Amino acid sequence: MGVPGDFQLDILDYIYDINGMSFIGNSNELNAAYAADGYARVKHKPGCVVTTHGVGELSAINGIAGAASERIPLLHVVGQTPRMLQEKKLMIHHSIGSTGEVDAQVYQKTSKLIRADAAELWDGDAAPTEIDRVLKECVRRKAPVYIFMPLDLHAHRVPASLLERKIDLSLPVDEAALDAAMAAISKALLEAKKPVIFLDMLAHHAEDETRAFVDAAKLPFLASHGAKAIVDEDHERFVGLYNGSVSSPGVAEFIEGSDCVVAVGWWPADTNGGLGRKVEEGKRVDVMDEFVVVKGKRFENVYMAQVLEALVKELGQAKVPTVEMPVLPEHDLKVDKTDDKITQYIDTPTSSTLGKGTC
Repeated sequence: MGVPGDFQLDILDYIYDINGMSFIGNSNELNAAYAADGYARVKHKPGCVVTTHGVGELSAINGIAGAASERIPLLHVVGQTPRMLQEKKLMIHHSIGSTGEVDAQVYQKTSKLIRADAAELWDGDAAPTEIDRVLKECVRRKAPVYIFMPLDLHAHRVPASLLERKIDLSLPVDEAALDAAMAAISKALLEAKKPVIFLDMLAHHAEDETRAFVDAAKLPFLASHGAKAIVDEDHERFVGLYNGSVSSPGVAEFIEGSDCVVAVGWWPADTNGGLGRKVEEGKRVDVMDEFVVVKGKRFENVYMAQVLEALVKELGQAKVPTVEMPVLPEHDLKVDKTDDKITQYIDTPTSSTLGKGTC
């Protein structure tokens, strides 16, 4: 995704030499960033947006910030002014500054708060290693990263054999930390009388492992709308969508009455029903991307996929309490059969005047 610009036109030419790779032009860089974000969400792999220095990268930055806020892996490649011009601090178009010394890195600095890492390429021989490093961080941390490529660097020749060097995307394993976290989680589950599972937005980062965990646990599970349909809602153990106090009748009461909620990817944002939740930390097991919190105690250096896989094995050996599915009240949906307009019903116990409104 991207918009051609004078400091990355040569870089774009190389895309057409790679089988299976294509450049999709967009009407502006912001749209390109959103398109790359959407690609990453659907494909579960990093999206990529390519822009020019200055005006291009600034145009894209709102989309990159959105990906950062929702933990979406994204690669932003920025074509910069040539190294010699940067060193001489010359006033080149797209630069900020008046006469005299111009800081060509000013735009690069603006993105620091919304990226997980960056490769600021300057040494051609070291560039391949730097690129591999930030690509790994993008996948591991599920967040945007940047590659800043000076225009004159693209023609630097490096050994083709480097392409045969696979990037190690495996997560580091801290056996002691994982054992400690698993012991705490197992204890919380086995001591609980009414454990349930709650799937939240960051569960998207380990969808296969999440589905395997739900199947193995055989516990009732709920989801936020940010995690909707990670596990099919036709699943026999699906209770409903938990959206705080405005959940469907009986749903909030069920999860809030649990003495142990295993929350996969806890994300209590207001747009995700987070402000209305009443599931105290002392009753939760939060399985996060890079750590676990068991009833307030935090365990570092453990990863969501690792923990869920370990839980599936553990559940095959330990006995988890059997929890009955709740019988939820019927959700009465009003249907206007007399009006030919689209209508909205609002039923309140205090006023009949709010009974009907027309959209």
